[in-house]
Parts: sequence; C-alpha cells; structure tokens
Amino acid sequence: MFQGCNSTPPGTGLESVVFVGDHQVTRTIGRTELDEGGCFSTAADTRNHLEIRIGERAIEVQASTPGDPQGLHRVALISGLDLPLDRGYLHFEALGQNAAKVGGTADQTRVWDDIGFDGPFLPLPVARDVPDHFERWTGGGDQTATVWNTAYVLLPTNQQTFRVEGLDLAAAGTAVVNLSAFDLSAGGSFRLRFNEGTWRESLFPYSSESWRVLSVPVSVGDLVTGTNTLEIATAAASLPVLIANVDLTVLPR
Repeated sequence: MFQGCNSTPPGTGLESVVFVGDHQVTRTIGRTELDEGGCFSTAADTRNHLEIRIGERAIEVQASTPGDPQGLHRVALISGLDLPLDRGYLHFEALGQNAAKVGGTADQTRVWDDIGFDGPFLPLPVARDVPDHFERWTGGGDQTATVWNTAYVLLPTNQQTFRVEGLDLAAAGTAVVNLSAFDLSAGGSFRLRFNEGTWRESLFPYSSESWRVLSVPVSVGDLVTGTNTLEIATAAASLPVLIANVDLTVLPR
C-alpha cells in the first residue's frame, strides 16, 4: 500500500509503503528507506499510465505524465526486499479522505480502467453464495423506514441449514466457507458439516465480539458436484451468534 504524496512541503515525495499479511501490517517502509519516492503530475479529465513492477527483491513504480501513456518514468523504487512470491491475487483499491481540509476539492471523481497483469495466470476460484436472510425488522424507533435483517441467528440449541447450488468440483484443490460473525467471543467455535456427513469444528481466532470475517477450510471430500447441504452450528453459551455473507469457495489445484 502506497501512502501519501501531499506532505509538507508539498510534492516532497512518497510518504511510506505498507506491507500487509493475513490482515496485519507486517512492515512499514518510511521515506528515508526508499531508494526513490517521487510524485507525478495529474490533470483534470486526463488519464495517466501507471505500472507497478514487483519482484522478489524490489518494487518499482513507473508513471506517465497526463495524456502521454507511452512516456513512462520511474517515480518510486524500493530495493533490498525478500518477498515470498508464490501465488496471489490482484486487488485494487483507491482511497480519498476529506481533501477539502488541505485545500483540495471536496467532491471528486476518479476514473481507473484497463487494469492488466502480465504475469502467469492461475484458474480462478469459484464461489457459491448462500442467500441473505431477509427478515423485516420492526424494533427501531423510526417506523417510517423499512429495515431488513440479513443475518441468520445461531443458538446452542439450533443450527442453520443452507443449500449450496451448482457446485463444480472438476478441478477442485481446496475449499473454504467464508462468513461474517457477530457476538462470538474468544474461545468459541463453529461446527460445520456438509451433506449430513462428519461435523468439523473451527475455533474462533479473535478476541473481539464485534463483526469479524472468517474463512474456514473444509474438506473437498465432504463435497459433491451439484447441490450441497451445509449445516452451521455454534457452542456459544450465552447470547445468540449472528452469521451473514455466507459462501462456499472452491479453489483450483
């Protein structure tokens, strides 16, 4: 993650580069550690061309001036790295936060397109979503608003059963169940099983009871091609546990 190019004085260069692994910041490289860390100009209604070149030992960023996609020049370089490049995925996100407080325009539109990758491609994972639990909620004070609860409730005395349709296992290597969970405390766990088979337990790894996202590995041998039945239960002893955004993702070999 590349951060900051508007520090004081303006235009002095890239502020820092942050490396993230397993949802945790693993390393932050400040400006003094960069081989190069410049900025590049932009213009309204005109696109720049950017290239990020990633190797095991270095990362280089090249950028063009506005409207000149062929005129690339290096604006940042980080060397002396030791990146475990095996396999991964391309993820892109741009963030802008309250530019007006530093003299910028409060309302801006940024256009990003033609994102490409010239490295080796792997087969894509395939996800099958469980439909949200749409239940009208009437507990709010504003009775003029329509509020829908999209989460499912788990108690120690019940379990939720879902149908996962259209699963293709022809090239399946591994599989995970992804879900969001609320009010499950540290030390708690989920139990999952497919097609009335063996229950598999997954411990809750967080210390917070707020909404958390989990990816639970499951055995491909528990799955069948076509329609699968997924049951999820919990051993939480007190408050109901909520789950939402449930899907089964199959990753290729």
